[in-house]
Amino acid sequence: MRWIMVCLIVLNVAYFGWGLYQMPSIAVSSQAGGKADLPPLKGKQLELISESRVSADGSKPPPSLVSVRPDMCYSLGPLAGREEGDLIVGGLAEQGVRSKLQVIELSREVQYWVLLPNYETRRDALDALRQLQSKKIDSYLIESGELKNGISLGLFSKESSATGILDKIKAVGFAAEVRQKVRIKNEFWVRILPGQTLENLQKTLLTLKRPASNAKISKASCEMFALSK
Repeated sequence: MRWIMVCLIVLNVAYFGWGLYQMPSIAVSSQAGGKADLPPLKGKQLELISESRVSADGSKPPPSLVSVRPDMCYSLGPLAGREEGDLIVGGLAEQGVRSKLQVIELSREVQYWVLLPNYETRRDALDALRQLQSKKIDSYLIESGELKNGISLGLFSKESSATGILDKIKAVGFAAEVRQKVRIKNEFWVRILPGQTLENLQKTLLTLKRPASNAKISKASCEMFALSK
């Protein structure tokens, strides 16, 4: 029994030694076979820009980067209103500078105006006004404009509020109506058109704007001005 155990141990040691001897040859053969099995890629080799630019003496200068600067446009604003903008555009035209007035809408608000249409005479309007006020209804006489001798019963931001007042006025015997009134808040700017030779432009703009005006001269890319139309 002892001899059997000794024989098994000797055989295991011999097998382990044989395995160590075979490992380097297997690794070398697998590396050689891997290189032979991969065919070369076809096509042109990737070439850098710096490698493709070859000068007459054979040297390869580094590629140059070209920076493109956008056209810059001048503007003056915000102005007090359209009238001031038209005056500046006209003054620039006299100096040979082409410009245009640009109106930018900042906000738009719809309001609902409850009123009584124009009465034929002021006396009739005053009589109706007294009757309304005697019933504790807020009302005001319109004394000028196309609604002269009409009666205003309130201006509301919600249509439901205006409708409620309308029903109340009709209940006491007056034929009131609701009209929409749109309030728009605008900014006015004078844009200097591109493609002009401009000398002393800032000085010219400062002389054309009103003394009390808060308008300032600004400069930005012409593309930005085009997007703000």
